[in-house]
Amino acid sequence: MAPAGKLHIASAASAGKINLNGSEAAAPTAPAYGPVTVSGNAVADVGDSSGQRGGGAVQVRGGAVLIDGSTVRARNSSNQPGGTVSVKADALTLRGGGTLTTSARASGDAGAISVQTTGSITVNGDGTSRLTGISSSALAGSSGRAGSVSVASGGELRVTMGGTLGNQTYGTGRAEPVSVTAPKITVDATGSSAPSTVGSFVN
Repeated sequence: MAPAGKLHIASAASAGKINLNGSEAAAPTAPAYGPVTVSGNAVADVGDSSGQRGGGAVQVRGGAVLIDGSTVRARNSSNQPGGTVSVKADALTLRGGGTLTTSARASGDAGAISVQTTGSITVNGDGTSRLTGISSSALAGSSGRAGSVSVASGGELRVTMGGTLGNQTYGTGRAEPVSVTAPKITVDATGSSAPSTVGSFVN
């Protein structure tokens, strides 16, 4: 937990430097990124539950990044702009309740989510309505906006077994744009009681 602060999660495959200041202007000296795994119901969160502060940022840098049954998030309970979630990786897998999320719970907006990979992105749900995926939400009773979601995959993007990618609003605020790019996109709900979804939704 880092309320309204900055949380950096990174792995280098060998000695060197990785940029963790939000800027990629200076070239990193680490020759390759190492694996990053967030599992076992772990929570990496920069939200401030007191409602006094928004902001904050989570940055994940790695080779093969796996979010398994755990969450990386920035919840906004304030009237200020919400925190952001950013992932840069060789490949990203979210499965079995693994999530990257931002949310608006009051009048402040949810922060943006940005994901960039040189290889594939896989969002594989557990076949139920439990959230697995990349999502920004404006919750019921809020007036803030759901944050933008930008996903750029250098390899195939697969959303299966009830996985989700996008944003949704349950309050009075609108949803910011959703952008998804990949050389191949597969959305398949076979074997799932819940739909696999990509898009922006008003509920």
